[in-house]
Amino acid sequence: MKIGLAPSVILAVCTAAGGYWLGQRHPATQTPATAAVTAADGTRSPASAGSTSGQTSPATATEASETHPLGRRSLAEVQERLLALKGGGAFGLSRREERQVLRILADLDGSDVPEMLEFIQKQLPKSLRGGLLIQLLSHWAETDVRGAMAYAKALPSSEDRYYSIASVAGVWAGQDAAAATDWVKQLPKGRLRDQVFGDVVDAIAAKDPGAALELAEKLGGSQRSQHFYSIFSAWADMDPAAAAARAAGLNSREALALAYEAISPAWAQSDPQAAMEWLKSLPEGDGKRKALFMASGPLAAADPKLAAEFANTLPTGRSREQFVMSLAMHWAEADAAAALAWAEKLPEGTARQDALNAVCSRWAEQDPQAVMAYAQTLPQGGQQNSFIERSAREWAERDPAAAQGMIQKLPEGASKDSFVQGLVSGMAQHDPASAASYVATLPEGKAQNSAAASVIGQWTSTDPAAASQWATGFKGEAREQALNAVIQGWASNDPEASARWLSELPNDVAKQKAIKSYLSRLMDEYPNHAATVVEGVTDESQRHGAISRIFQVWKRSDPGAAEQWLGTTSLPKEQIQGMLGKGKD
Repeated sequence: MKIGLAPSVILAVCTAAGGYWLGQRHPATQTPATAAVTAADGTRSPASAGSTSGQTSPATATEASETHPLGRRSLAEVQERLLALKGGGAFGLSRREERQVLRILADLDGSDVPEMLEFIQKQLPKSLRGGLLIQLLSHWAETDVRGAMAYAKALPSSEDRYYSIASVAGVWAGQDAAAATDWVKQLPKGRLRDQVFGDVVDAIAAKDPGAALELAEKLGGSQRSQHFYSIFSAWADMDPAAAAARAAGLNSREALALAYEAISPAWAQSDPQAAMEWLKSLPEGDGKRKALFMASGPLAAADPKLAAEFANTLPTGRSREQFVMSLAMHWAEADAAAALAWAEKLPEGTARQDALNAVCSRWAEQDPQAVMAYAQTLPQGGQQNSFIERSAREWAERDPAAAQGMIQKLPEGASKDSFVQGLVSGMAQHDPASAASYVATLPEGKAQNSAAASVIGQWTSTDPAAASQWATGFKGEAREQALNAVIQGWASNDPEASARWLSELPNDVAKQKAIKSYLSRLMDEYPNHAATVVEGVTDESQRHGAISRIFQVWKRSDPGAAEQWLGTTSLPKEQIQGMLGKGKD
């Protein structure tokens, strides 16, 4: 399932690797047959929509085989493999673990999905549940659209429900596009319709991108242009020249940029020379910048030297800098030495520095010791420190004992601090408790504070209780950084538990800063949870300002609850009365 973001988001984090996993919780298991009787949104269920179009609805889960085919893992074996996942990615799973999940689910019989959904709710950490929920429901929908849709509609969390319904609808559209499209048209305008429509369009685009584009232009929606990426991506896989010709006729700047972004990697892969000529012909702007960035990987894979020559023809500016950086990163994956030699010869400037950092990122994954040796030949400064930190991070993941031994050979100063930061980050990736123990042995100071914050940031994704308890043991400035790191990593994932933890802390400067961090992150998204901690702000002016802001946000979604809460706050009565009067207008 493609969810909401085109690959242009990686422009800001091009060297990062993270899966895109969404959702948080799932409900107690409900019998699919019962939930399917009445759709939660008041529209026809997939079964009834399918009958209208004259198509045969998929078999139900109860009709699936009760036994596993020869060679397929048992349910218990699949569960055991899921329990082994660590969730090392920015959104729950690392790229390697995402691939593992796809292989694991291939071994799961559709009839086992309801039981598996119950299993992930009870046995797996919260950071993994959302992505697995989407994957499991998509897998279930391949054999039982009706049962999967019924389960998705019964989810209590609107966030989970929207994404899950959209994912199931996308699978359904791949099986019966007409029926799925008819069903989407009945949905009331709003977020759910937009989300479901996106997945249906994606599924249709895989077979007939022209029809998908026509549907997108007819149905519209608040995020219509966002669907153009998947449409033109599928079109470019079939005929990039035709896709480019059709894209040129789009009258929306946003849609045109997305189309260029989608076409460029497919064309660069199938015909690099033609793709480069097309890229050079594009008008300067955001669309061309994104298209260049997306083409850099396939061009580097096809002929990195040719891609480097092409980079020299680009005008100086942001587009060229990003293309050079991405080219360096992809080239280094195949040949780090050649990529480094090329990057070193670039003229001084942002493009050269970014290219060297990109090479370092990939080279360190292959040979962190070699990167460390190279870093020590560089002049002291930010670039040397960046190389050292990346080397230490990768080295610690492979052999933490050997990496710790390297510290003794480094002189005191910024380079040693950078190595410690990378070392701790790498250790925390797989064993945050051991990383925390190591941080405790470091001398007090800036290096220890930064290292502690790094450990906490990763630890909160897997064991927030342990991370938060460890954070409270620090004092002074270190405590401020530690508590803030807990909030940064925990608040959005579990606003209720993190708020409860905040309320139990003794009041000091560190707690006040942590409360303010919590409010700044959550008051717009979860005003009801922000309301539970705002009275802990000791500065009266700041507290009153935050209460007013929370009320204004909360009343949009639940005015009754917001007004009831406002009456219990520490705001002056006259101010409360004035705000309530405005709230009722």
